[in-house]
Amino acid sequence: MRPLLALTLALLCACSSGPKPGAKAPSWLASPPPSDAAAKYFVGRSSGSAESEARNAAFADALYQIVSELQV
Repeated sequence: MRPLLALTLALLCACSSGPKPGAKAPSWLASPPPSDAAAKYFVGRSSGSAESEARNAAFADALYQIVSELQV
């Protein structure tokens, strides 16, 4: 379970150059894939004036969802 959690966090933190003008959000953003016995999916959401602030807040949101799910 821990390697899967680490992989999920790594994917959530993957950097990108930002959205291209006119680009649509991916479908999984509005409707994450359903969780199953092998994996659980979490999507951190945020907004902010600076990309780094928004990314950090989205990471914190995803982490909160994970901790809530695990009831730590």
